[in-house]
Amino acid sequence: MRASKFSAPGAPLTVEECPVPALGAGEVLVRVMAVLGSFGSTLHDLEQVIEFVSSGQLDLSGSITARLPLSGVNDALRILEDPVGDHVRIVIVPSEEE
Repeated sequence: MRASKFSAPGAPLTVEECPVPALGAGEVLVRVMAVLGSFGSTLHDLEQVIEFVSSGQLDLSGSITARLPLSGVNDALRILEDPVGDHVRIVIVPSEEE
């Protein structure tokens, strides 16, 4: 499988071939079927944004409206479904717990 990886803070995002991991209890494997842009953006545009963010040239921290642990995925979906509020980006951080 191919996986996007950050090797260290501030390091560029890389796409690498790696074996499919064995899953443990409570873990899921997600397959991205499509990457959709907005306002006419293309996959190339998305790749450039990822490069800018990973190199520190573009700071998106102001657009993150919530940061939740992996156990908060259902909460994130409920937040995004709520028509009231300004839900721009919710970041799921697997290594953080409540």
